[in-house]
Amino acid sequence: MTAPMIAAPVPLPVSFGTRTAAATPTAMCAAVLVALVGLMVTTPSWLRLRDRDATLMSRRATSRRSHISIPCWTVIDRIDIWRVSCNLHSVDLITEPGTINELIRDADAAGHKITARLIRDWTEHGLLDKPHKRPAGKGHGSVPALYPANQRNLLLTLLDHRPGNSISSLARIPVAIWMYWGEEWVPLRQARRALIRYLGDPASRTYAQDAKRATKDRARAVAQAILGQLDNPAAAPRARRELLAAVTDAAYTGEPDLERLDRAYRDVFEPGAGTIRKATGHPAAPFTVDAMIGLTEARLAAVAALTTGNVTDEALISARDAHVFAYAEYAAKQHLLAATAPAGTGHLYEPVTAEDTLSNCCGHLLTAIGLEIMHPDTAEQLRRERAFRRKPTPATIGLTAQARSGG
Repeated sequence: MTAPMIAAPVPLPVSFGTRTAAATPTAMCAAVLVALVGLMVTTPSWLRLRDRDATLMSRRATSRRSHISIPCWTVIDRIDIWRVSCNLHSVDLITEPGTINELIRDADAAGHKITARLIRDWTEHGLLDKPHKRPAGKGHGSVPALYPANQRNLLLTLLDHRPGNSISSLARIPVAIWMYWGEEWVPLRQARRALIRYLGDPASRTYAQDAKRATKDRARAVAQAILGQLDNPAAAPRARRELLAAVTDAAYTGEPDLERLDRAYRDVFEPGAGTIRKATGHPAAPFTVDAMIGLTEARLAAVAALTTGNVTDEALISARDAHVFAYAEYAAKQHLLAATAPAGTGHLYEPVTAEDTLSNCCGHLLTAIGLEIMHPDTAEQLRRERAFRRKPTPATIGLTAQARSGG
């Protein structure tokens, strides 16, 4: 199965945001999302990757024995007792539900010592789904609840990546599986809890603020990365220093001054341009300051809505689908965009990799949620268009092997 393509490229406006008059509903369709996906893949953000996040993908798996599309557990795992293949690894799969005691035995067999308390805590955080209760009959109470087989497999994945990863970091694993493989493997209710936990600890009194900010070190690293991406040889040293200060302050406080960021970005990216707005890269997917500001606004809008309980199940599903369709299209077009971009701009179109897809899944989902909040009419138009298109599979973005024709 190949990724669906855009039938007719749409000339892109300066951004998907509200900051440009060119951002009409027609222009803000699938092509715009594809361009923004390219920007998301390339642009560092304190809302895209949490502090202390480690890669969620094993680098040493290579087997390609079968090609059925199930969650590629070993893209984010190194457990060798499952036996299902993706394009990276081959494993044996647990196929039966189990009680909490059986989950503890699963972990023990894989070399992990855990307690029932850890399983219950992870269930509350959304790392695992809640088990199915089973009545024992009238007057007999209940028998031990059962965790589905997929949750048993998920537990082993989580445990394998537990060293070096916080609870918030591990929460990306169920979110990624829900996004790219669907509810058969991780239900929406669990994905929602995991996404909220990714942002921070909901039990904390400072949760709403913590969800928006980064540590000082992370804020500085993001600022340096953005400077490297935007830097223009004609920019003044003072402008570079201001960009570093503006981005660091925005990331560390979680309260970005968007006008200050806009000025700082432009003074480095397009010094002396005045009212002229610079765009660089491929004409079909240009890189602009407006787009960077728009991504920041979208992510902040999503965080605010999630932390206040204002994102419906329908909105989560719609945002996920918008991202997956655009992501598959970008993956299909990336090589052409990078190869035919003007000289010196090919780096703006980074290839889609399994590692980046899984590690940055929550940031991508936040952006899609925010864009749909900010542009509901465009979101509805895209939903109507998706209704007549085949949904991309994990193989279209490199998470599992493409199925072989003829069986």
